[in-house]
Amino acid sequence: MADPENDIDVLRGYKYDCFNPDVLLKMKVQNGRAISPGGASYKVLVFPETNFGAAGERKELAILLKLEELAKAGVKIIMPESNQRTGSS
Repeated sequence: MADPENDIDVLRGYKYDCFNPDVLLKMKVQNGRAISPGGASYKVLVFPETNFGAAGERKELAILLKLEELAKAGVKIIMPESNQRTGSS
């Protein structure tokens, strides 16, 4: 069993938040920042591990298209290269 006292807090010193795909799909961009429906503002969106396919094929496509839209509007998005769209068909 894991010992919480030995855990390393890799996010120490950083502010972070978590949200579900439904929130992501409703985000708007203002001044290069992603704005959630609740008003939270994000300069960078980081997806350390992604499994958009778990949301279903239709939602996976919607998520990827939304990330592309946010990126084109100036939001910095960091995610594993295997999930980034290449634009090739």
